[in-house]
Parts: sequence; structure tokens; C-alpha cells
Amino acid sequence: MSVTCSPAAAEDWTGYPEWAIRARTILGEHEPDADQHVSADDRRALMLRSREVPDWRRPPERTPVDDISDEHWATLYRRADLELRVGPFRRFEHGLLFRISAVQPDAAYRGDPQDALNLSFRIRPDLPHRIRLLAYADVGGDLMTNTAHPGEFPSFADNLWIVGGTSGRGIADHGVEARAEYFVSPYPGTSLTLFASYPEFGIPASGVHLVLNS
Repeated sequence: MSVTCSPAAAEDWTGYPEWAIRARTILGEHEPDADQHVSADDRRALMLRSREVPDWRRPPERTPVDDISDEHWATLYRRADLELRVGPFRRFEHGLLFRISAVQPDAAYRGDPQDALNLSFRIRPDLPHRIRLLAYADVGGDLMTNTAHPGEFPSFADNLWIVGGTSGRGIADHGVEARAEYFVSPYPGTSLTLFASYPEFGIPASGVHLVLNS
């Protein structure tokens, strides 16, 4: 497979107001109504804690079942002291595996660990901040996000879902790289749009549209 990338803009959401509000809430750009607020304890109590993520929805081993993409990376957001990017993309029988990566100068890595970029799956709201990731195949369709609990995966196998895999930090060519893998299941078809935001690091909602070519 190969991937063609182009910038994605939130202005494309104008025809789907309720859907767009949910998307902006995920990205931290819209505060939910007070009567819809649920405390962290209540939210955990409502989780389907006994549900185990099916094996086919988990990030697979690195050996592809079908084929592997080129090593293309798409830039989500860039400024002088930070580059946030996504890629490469690997196709598997049951989904699409990709990495999200952020490179900062070495000096940005020192200090309080809670001030370091964390790109991993956002499971518990009481833990230090994490990136907010949003994905969808069609505007107005299923919203996938790393702010949801893995136990909330869809009951129907045809519904798209995203879950996180390995994550960590290391030395890169131009500084320090934070990275995390994500897996979308089932395979999203011909296209996927990704948005990311990270308010703690001043990263606004930034998106890229991916055309997935077989």
C-alpha cells in the first residue's frame, strides 16, 4: 500500500454541527454542558470494566499480514521547537497500524517528567496530560479517539475503533523523540483523517487527510 497525505481543516465539519461539537470536545476546544459533566469516578464506574479487547482489535506484531507501506511521514504540526508527525502506515488483515511522533530539541526533555510530551493512549483522566487524538473515515461518521477507555470498543465488528500500542521516548537526529503506536480496526478502507491537539504544549487542533492506496 501507499499513502497520500494532505492537510485537513476543521472547517470541513460545518455541515455536521452536533458531530463537530463532539469532535471539538475531544480535542479540548469545546467544554461539555454542565448537565452532561460526569466526574472521573462516575466515568470509571460506567466503564465496561469486564470487557476484554478482542485480539484482532489489539495492535498486531510488526510483521504485516498483507503488505507494508513506504516510510512516508505526514506533518501534523510544526514550529521552531517542535515537529508533530504521523507515519509510517502498515496495513494488516484487520486494520491499520501507524505511529505518532514528536521531536523536540534536547533541552526540552529535561525537567519534570510530567512536563514531557506523552503521546500514549489516554486511559485515565487523573494521570498526567496526554495528547488528544481524533480519527474518522468519513465526516459525520464514527469518531475514534484516544481519550476513550479500551473497554468501550464497539460491539459490532464493522465499526471503526482505535487503540494504543507501545510508546516511549528516545534520542532522534535533531533532539528527543516521543512516540506511540496506534491501531485502527477494521481496516478503514480508502481514507482516514487524523486530528491531534495538545493544549499543555500549545498545539492547536491540527489535521491531515490520508488517502490509502492499495
